[in-house]
Amino acid sequence: MSILEVFETGKHKEEKAHIRNLIMIAKADGEVDEKELAFIEKMALKYNVSSEEVKQLCDHPEQVSIHPPVSKDERYQRMFNLSKMAAADGVLEFHEMALLRRYALGIGFTVDHLEQVVQCFAKAAYDQISLDEVSISVDEILGLA
Repeated sequence: MSILEVFETGKHKEEKAHIRNLIMIAKADGEVDEKELAFIEKMALKYNVSSEEVKQLCDHPEQVSIHPPVSKDERYQRMFNLSKMAAADGVLEFHEMALLRRYALGIGFTVDHLEQVVQCFAKAAYDQISLDEVSISVDEILGLA
């Protein structure tokens, strides 16, 4: 264990967990294509997750647990990113949708609205709808609008 791992912040753990979840979605159909890998690298850069950490997450995803975001905005952003990853290759596979449902529960969405929320995010990612637009739709589903 490196000195950085000892003093790793909760925020960085959350960000690594998000990258791990993106990797798991990418691997759900059995292969990671170039578009998916490019998206993972883009998100890793955005969340300050090093190339070495990404490789480690690819090789040993089980070593990082889910760290759910606290705020609604972060939850929506994470779900949006996961959905974009699932749609990156142009096909939303059954296994990818199953993982989206699982991650949606893990990051704080309730069972009551799970299917509607996941479908909304998946459609937004597939149709390239903005996060702002999908957030309005999700707020309506959750009765927050």
